[in-house]
Amino acid sequence: MPQLPDAKADIEVFKAAVRDYQDRVMKPFGSAIGKILRSPDNPRGSPDLVIERAGQDTLGVSTSLVKPFTGRVIFAEDMAGQRFTFYAPQVWTRQRRILMPTASILGTHLCNAFEVARMNDMIAAGLLEVTEPRVVPWNGLPEAHQAMWDNRHSGATYVVNHALPEMGLRSRDALLEAWAAGESAPPDP
Repeated sequence: MPQLPDAKADIEVFKAAVRDYQDRVMKPFGSAIGKILRSPDNPRGSPDLVIERAGQDTLGVSTSLVKPFTGRVIFAEDMAGQRFTFYAPQVWTRQRRILMPTASILGTHLCNAFEVARMNDMIAAGLLEVTEPRVVPWNGLPEAHQAMWDNRHSGATYVVNHALPEMGLRSRDALLEAWAAGESAPPDP
């Protein structure tokens, strides 16, 4: 991946640099790979899986090449002390996965209510580990958003406390039970 311009400084210059990289590097490379891997059930020729080497930084290319929604990039080597670059929307909006020996990056751009409900079920069942959110009061929302924009936030996610009856709730059912048991009630729609 090239060093991209600062998106905060000039978003249009950033967008142009991403388009240029896609047009000059990824589209020709992807087309060449596609010609080799193309088949009746895979007309674009996108690989299902790319095995990456920890000693090189080609993650940006690999995450752009693997199939959307089902594609995986796997590292099987020690990655300690390494730094890797990739364009995050290639992972999150296309729900690709990067699997590493000690961590995973999972694309989570949910497309519809069914996918959101399924994700919530997986969290409730303990199949997905979610970092504990930092709960902020309603009047702290502007500062929380600014901290995220400036990349100086303390939590991985934020939840605005406008109707949360208690901390530690892990499911929709637990939330409804807490509302029923306490003074708090869900806000009117």
